[in-house]
Amino acid sequence: MLAWYSCICSYSMENYILTMNSKSERELSLPDIELIKLNQSTDRFGFSYFLRDNLNIKLPYHSFCGWDQGWYYGNSDVWIEEDFISGDVNKNFTYLTGDKDCKILLNNLGYRNVVMAGLPFCYIDFPKVDRIKNSAIFMLPKQVTQCAHIGKIYQDKDKDRFFENCRIKFIEYINGVKNDFDKVVVCIFPGNSDSEELISVCKKNKLEVVLGANPYDKNALTRMAILFSKFEYCIANGIGSHIIYANIMGAKCCIVDPVVDWHNAARSNIWNDGFSNKYCRKAYPWLYVEHYRSAKNQKKWALRMAGCEFKLDKNNLVKVLGWSILGQIKGFYSVILRRLVRGYNYFSNFFSH
Repeated sequence: MLAWYSCICSYSMENYILTMNSKSERELSLPDIELIKLNQSTDRFGFSYFLRDNLNIKLPYHSFCGWDQGWYYGNSDVWIEEDFISGDVNKNFTYLTGDKDCKILLNNLGYRNVVMAGLPFCYIDFPKVDRIKNSAIFMLPKQVTQCAHIGKIYQDKDKDRFFENCRIKFIEYINGVKNDFDKVVVCIFPGNSDSEELISVCKKNKLEVVLGANPYDKNALTRMAILFSKFEYCIANGIGSHIIYANIMGAKCCIVDPVVDWHNAARSNIWNDGFSNKYCRKAYPWLYVEHYRSAKNQKKWALRMAGCEFKLDKNNLVKVLGWSILGQIKGFYSVILRRLVRGYNYFSNFFSH
């Protein structure tokens, strides 16, 4: 019988402080979660820290760019500017991506410095670990998905109940197949408002738990690379960046029912047509299987989706990030000049009225 109790579906950034260091995490040799402050977009998931170590850069340089952090799996025909860039951003702003359609969109909108560089995960070293035979990692879906232009994807009460039912059913599914494997862990997103409750539920069902990628964790990308390298299967009931990351690391990936579907009240049918399960099943049919044993590894496809072919060398990385004395001078000069112009325009308009 599934041990479960009701959850409150709300979202709080405070939940990112959750750390665990469980026996399962130690046995898998996962790095500890080291919480950091996010001062720039490249800090997310500890990417800038990893790059500084990898490039042997000692100074805490500021990054004068934005960088795609995840896979945009939806139909590019419905993408808009705010899916990638939010706020008052200068058209000379440097933006790094691994998606050609993203570059085309932003170029058409007037952004002149869009650089093909691949997703941050492309830069992570392949861990030298042994894969556990007949093992599976189950990816429990996020409570909500972040969306730059509206803050989050809103769900009405019916959608909340549908989502919650999908999580309950997925844990029931895990309980039903766990004895097929010699090693099973459940990966929980640390940003859920009910993450601690989910951990308790899994433990009551005698399921081992590990925490997934935390954007405030210095070691998040390395942590996920090790996790996906350890397990033969990566099984989820929702699509997301974990699918391409696990494929890159050699796992056999699949999505099983009941599949979580998202609803965006702000974009309604456009979102639902471009990002829904209906679209994704048609775009990536090999991911959706009736039985997990049908899952296959699609490393070449995943590398292409992540844009790893556009991975930058050390010199170009330093240049686009502005990680040099000259780059810092140019970057801060540009920021100060832009703010002065913005302030001048504001007061000019104010006094003209």
